[in-house]
Order: sequence, then structure tokens, then C-alpha cells
Amino acid sequence: MKTPTPADLAARFAPAVLAGSRRKFRGNYLQAVRDARMIPHTKVVALVLGVFANPDGVIPANRQPGVPGLVKATGLTAGMVLVQLAALEQRQWIQPVRGARYETEPLQLSIPAAAMARVRGCR
Repeated sequence: MKTPTPADLAARFAPAVLAGSRRKFRGNYLQAVRDARMIPHTKVVALVLGVFANPDGVIPANRQPGVPGLVKATGLTAGMVLVQLAALEQRQWIQPVRGARYETEPLQLSIPAAAMARVRGCR
């Protein structure tokens, strides 16, 4: 099975666009991830997390993919997924809602300030 690339996922999952040119948070997040300079594996995990999130950027507990879900969705190994989650958290693209780790608490998507400035600039 071929490992999906960020381009594959970007083509499958278009951002949610509202009336006019305003997007909800998830749409901005997906656009920012597409435009970000990340290694491909990190970008794939970030895009998949964006698909699981609600429009406000929270991945509810009942929709958490967890490491096994991310392994299945991305084609990466569990170790690779954990490394990418740590990289996304360190770079402020995701954060556990209550400070817990990836398997036990909902994740909140976030957009680093520099990436948000780029998203706002392309509207």
C-alpha cells in the first residue's frame, strides 16, 4: 500500500468555506498546514487531524483517532505517528485540551502566529 503524500490528502479534503471568503477555524488550519514548511509525514498527520476536528478546531473525545487510527489513516508506523504528534505539539499546531497525552484527552488544533499571518494574507 502506498503511503499517502500531503498532496494526496490536500486533494481529498478541501477546507470548509463559509459565505464570502470567511472560513471557520478548521478551514484556516487546513490551509495553513498545506502552506507550511513541514516534512511530509508531519504534514500528513496534521491534515488527518484536521479532518477529524470539528469546525472550531477541537477533536472531540468520541472522534479521537488515537495512534491506531492515525496509523491506519496515514500508513505510517505507530512510532512515526508519535514522533509527528510530538513535532506538531512542539511547534504549536496541536495541544491536548487538558494537558494529557494523545490517547486520553481531546486535542485542540492551533495555528502558530506566523502561519496564521500567512493565511490571513492570502484572503
